[in-house]
Amino acid sequence: MITKQDSEIISMLRFPLIVGVVFIHSQLSNIEACGLCLQHFLGGSFGAIAVPLFLIISGYLFYNNIEVFSRDVYKRKILSRIKSLLIPYLIWNTIAYLLYAYKFGFNILHLLKAYWSFDMPNREESSPADGPLWYIRNLLLIVIFLSPIIFWLIKRTKYYLIIPMGILWLLNVYPFGNGRGIAFLFFYVGAYMSLSNRQFAINGHKCYLCVAFFCLLSILCQIVPEKYFVFEILLRLNKVAGIFSILSVVTYLQKKKVRCGGAVLASSSFFIYCCHDLFLPFLKSVIAVDENNEFWKYLIIVGTDLVLCLLLYKIVVWVFPKTSKYLTGGR
Repeated sequence: MITKQDSEIISMLRFPLIVGVVFIHSQLSNIEACGLCLQHFLGGSFGAIAVPLFLIISGYLFYNNIEVFSRDVYKRKILSRIKSLLIPYLIWNTIAYLLYAYKFGFNILHLLKAYWSFDMPNREESSPADGPLWYIRNLLLIVIFLSPIIFWLIKRTKYYLIIPMGILWLLNVYPFGNGRGIAFLFFYVGAYMSLSNRQFAINGHKCYLCVAFFCLLSILCQIVPEKYFVFEILLRLNKVAGIFSILSVVTYLQKKKVRCGGAVLASSSFFIYCCHDLFLPFLKSVIAVDENNEFWKYLIIVGTDLVLCLLLYKIVVWVFPKTSKYLTGGR
């Protein structure tokens, strides 16, 4: 069962991780060398922590307080995820497609593809209309079709399957080198933690070591050329080090009774996650209009996007409280 400390740590993680996601999607091209290094650290290193850690949290919460994975348990869990994931997924992708259709015209086939894999300008056809929601799409596939199998595997193999899957992911071997394989691996890790009563808290004395190792790997990722095979391994090791780093820092802050942003920011995180990518094309077209961009423009785009999402969140909650529950999955 999840402890009070773990619950507080997970709550404290939500907003910083969402900020990391915004850092990823706000990245600019043609940026100066120094700014490129800073942008890579914020978006490529810190931001890259978000997806695997969110997957671990999702797996952890899904199997919380489950002793036997019965039909009733499965039904209860799926109904809960329909409310918290599927309904917001459909609503936000509809909003994203309507914004697209307003500019490029309506097409029924495009509307249907908007909920699975949608081809948009400047983006590969691998995400739904609201791009970041590929995470929810993959998560829904796992909980609906694979959650009973994952429970069965963990009960019989414990952590042993995590080792070969982790090695395959580290070496970027299919299927663990793509979105669905990555989603399965880290969701599986979270499920194992929950079913074996592992905690998120990391002892405070490890905080400085974790952060130092994470920063070192982040520097190496910028020094080693991308053409070398070791570059991909460094990127993945950097994500693991980043996960341990942010968990150790948040554990330290939680013990010191320091709250990262408070309840309001934590509750707005899902809304920002779903909404932020809708503002970015406009913000980039207004702020990053030059061929040679500068780092300050990147920061302004990130900050403006977050502020707009927070303001819209507060307005929706205040004016349309019932609607806000559907948009946020009841969070």
